[in-house]
Amino acid sequence: MKLHRLMSAAAVATLLALSIAAVPAAARERIIPATGTFTTTSFALTDPRPVQGGTLFKLDATATVSGTLVGSSKILFGTCFFDLSGKATCAARELFTGSAVDEGGQTIGTGTLTFLERINIDSITGASSGSAVSVGGTGGLKDVRAQLTFQNDQYSGRLISGS
Repeated sequence: MKLHRLMSAAAVATLLALSIAAVPAAARERIIPATGTFTTTSFALTDPRPVQGGTLFKLDATATVSGTLVGSSKILFGTCFFDLSGKATCAARELFTGSAVDEGGQTIGTGTLTFLERINIDSITGASSGSAVSVGGTGGLKDVRAQLTFQNDQYSGRLISGS
């Protein structure tokens, strides 16, 4: 009986030690509110292909970015479907090159972040909106994940920094 209690106590102590060891890794992860603006520096829809209900285009664009993310971005690959009413839904892979800063203005890291994006465009009003999630990073941004939404030229969301 004493051996059984001793083994149970050892198992509980082991589980407790493992859970305490896991806390520092989680504690290193920081959630940072992300806000800012972007200015489109180039935008082109090319290679139109008529399809049922609208037209497919290749999307090429670049932008400068400020706020929590500071740098430039380029669409690596993008496709837009414009329906007959002039509204478009686009899917894109975008590369951001620059730095990320926290709410105190301290640099989190410098490098690249690759985003997958969904973009909605109204060609009649010029309005745009969408969302972006990072799928990888390099340099000082390799351990940063981003989840963003955007409306026209403003973005918001969060960065998750840490391992």
